[in-house]
Amino acid sequence: IPQARAALEALLERLCTEGMPEEALERTRATMLTQRLLNTQSGSKICAAVAVDSVLGLPADYADKLSERLAAITLPQMQQFIRRALSHPTRTWVTVR
Repeated sequence: IPQARAALEALLERLCTEGMPEEALERTRATMLTQRLLNTQSGSKICAAVAVDSVLGLPADYADKLSERLAAITLPQMQQFIRRALSHPTRTWVTVR
């Protein structure tokens, strides 16, 4: 476990320092948008998504505008998010044995 944690910590540090490559952002964006399209093919999945959005207090049109928001994320915005979410002071490690 210590070696796995050290490897993960090194990876997170590198990601915070170097950021996400633009190709990775584009690949991730394409995957998310494709998954989103697939999920909107089923009425039950749409209803489930709307229900979750409602429970989370999101606006009624949240699902309709999600694809636009995902497409609009810039590389600098992603880098800022990565640093804020994964930087050392915000990490909490939990080990379950």
